[in-house]
Amino acid sequence: MKSSLFRPVEEWKAALMILPDAAFFELLRSVFGSIKTPFNKQTLLDDLAGFLNRKDIQETIAAYIDEDDRKIIAAIAVLGEPLPGELESFFGGELSYADLHSRLLNLEERFIVYRFRDDQMSRLALNPALEGALEAFALDASPLFPAAQTSKKETRGKPARLSAPLFAAVFAFIYDQGNLFKAEGRLRKKILDEGKRVFPGIKLESLLGSLQVLGLIRLDDDGASRVDEEKLAGFSGLPPEERRIYLAAALTAYFEEPEKTNSWLKRPLVQALARVIYGFTCSLEKGTLYPRSTLIRLFPLLVKSLNVQTKTQERFILHVLKALEIAGLLEEHGQSYMRTEFPDAPDGNTSRDAEGGVSGNAPRIAIDSTFSLILYPEIALADALELARFCSVREAGTAPRFELTRLSVVRGFDRGISVEAMCALITRLSGFTPDQSLAWTLGDWEKRYHEVSFHRGLVLTLSAERRYLAETAEISSLIAGTLAPGVYLIREDDREAAFETLGRAGVDIIAQPLAVAKPAEQAKPPPPYPSPASKFKGDLSLKGKHGKILSGCGAVPPRTGEAAEKLKDHFRSLLAGMKLSKEEKAELSARVERRLILTDSQLKDASVKYERLEARGLDYIGKQAVAKQAIALKSLVELSWSPDGKPRQLLALPQALEKNDGESILVLLTAGLSGAEHESQAEEIRIPLAKISLIRRIKKSIFGT
Repeated sequence: MKSSLFRPVEEWKAALMILPDAAFFELLRSVFGSIKTPFNKQTLLDDLAGFLNRKDIQETIAAYIDEDDRKIIAAIAVLGEPLPGELESFFGGELSYADLHSRLLNLEERFIVYRFRDDQMSRLALNPALEGALEAFALDASPLFPAAQTSKKETRGKPARLSAPLFAAVFAFIYDQGNLFKAEGRLRKKILDEGKRVFPGIKLESLLGSLQVLGLIRLDDDGASRVDEEKLAGFSGLPPEERRIYLAAALTAYFEEPEKTNSWLKRPLVQALARVIYGFTCSLEKGTLYPRSTLIRLFPLLVKSLNVQTKTQERFILHVLKALEIAGLLEEHGQSYMRTEFPDAPDGNTSRDAEGGVSGNAPRIAIDSTFSLILYPEIALADALELARFCSVREAGTAPRFELTRLSVVRGFDRGISVEAMCALITRLSGFTPDQSLAWTLGDWEKRYHEVSFHRGLVLTLSAERRYLAETAEISSLIAGTLAPGVYLIREDDREAAFETLGRAGVDIIAQPLAVAKPAEQAKPPPPYPSPASKFKGDLSLKGKHGKILSGCGAVPPRTGEAAEKLKDHFRSLLAGMKLSKEEKAELSARVERRLILTDSQLKDASVKYERLEARGLDYIGKQAVAKQAIALKSLVELSWSPDGKPRQLLALPQALEKNDGESILVLLTAGLSGAEHESQAEEIRIPLAKISLIRRIKKSIFGT
């Protein structure tokens, strides 16, 4: 059964059939030598396919394949018959345009790669006539995505991950601080300073920005920051890894545009990124270290395979990797990353309710002192968030420490949490009943909470024993009307003045219960965050067009080059004994070194056409000849020269060779200089031919592109 890696042989023949006659016969002569007339192109192609199908020829071709060849062959398979530009982008930072073009041309001359037209676009494909020799290399993508197996994690210190306790500590901090932002939307300096103290190793500004992107924090019309409790409930209901995926997606969106945190505008991007990140992390094998370069190359392939609209530039991918590390989905080890392993539940009957924890009676918190609680990593996020609603965070290192304070407990009362509920939660999570002093203090605060309260809408209520306050001059001046015994209306503009006045009167606890709608009026909760896995079915490993991309160790052993050198040595010896002109011997020697010679007959019956491609140093005549040939054929050239003693390289299109005061000047059109401080736009540049240390003509593809 034919592999889907290769097109039918007839399509390969068709691609050769439409070559210009000069290119077609030059290619055929490189195999068969002189071609006798009359000839038939179809017959010649059948003979070529038969030649390439020979077992000894395929073994020789396979022996010649080196590590660079392997990468290009595998990349063409992984990318699924890419455009040349796609291949250039894929190898960006590893191979220059000139290097890649030269290697592709060599693979074309060796019949390994060919080009075909698809919707007026030239695409690269592998030769189906060499399927037996190429399939193993095409299926093995390990040279493109190097990775290393590891049996143990590095021991160097890592920043704290956003575990359930730490995530809840962030919300306890938000509840404590009230208004987080300035009028222009930037975090207040006080918040930043306090955040650095409480959350060492975490950039609070980025984290709070991502929570805004997720819609978990919103700004009211008056500029005050609020937690959207309904969205937070939906978010905390997600499985732990999916929460981290959404958080990583939101962090990426924030890193890209920190000034834009509107959750409605960011929602499509966050959902698309969540899907990509899910597939990305699922593709990484456990216990494997991936160099950063591997992940940068891998990410765009996944985006393409999922048909997701998002960026794939290296800067964006680095933001993704940074977000994955902060969210705890990847662990950084120097310049490499490893997928974070989350423990599975011990058995199918035990529900997983925490970051690697399981339901049961094991303690989730420790009572450090009467009013202090230490949160264990195993605590469920929903429980940790419930504690955050009536506790303050004091420190958030490895094990966050919460504290019950008067202010934090009062805001718990404002949220409808009773002392009984608080004590019941602490008892359930710790396994111990809070001591009597804590219960008594909480009860006292609850009693005083109900004695003086502000209701939403600026309604002041005073218990019977506190109604004397309404008769004082300061308070009575703020009362707009008496609604009922002990119930007074305060003007909205006098809210702050009323708080200050009551404070001066000795009232240190003032109730502010949150507005609660009638059951019939309550808004329906928003739908849960869609699972990033909802669009995936079956095997979640990242796959290219022709199969799994990351598959551990390569199926093909690394090439040592010994077999190729033995073949070359044989042909070199044969060539040394042949009576040829200097130019003929130079051309055939170049063919041997370019691995174009597969059999003895290709040397003995060779049709030789000498073609000089490069010249160096003091070979002025050679440099002139290469330049003139490149101008005539409109070929790119690669130059090396050292203006002002600084080595430079240039890839450009030569336009003319001019004389100036007896000196030859090469005029070129360039799109950028390698080694220059800044790349320039396309411009004309003039270089004295004598100062060029190397000029190399870049041959065009056999297929005319």
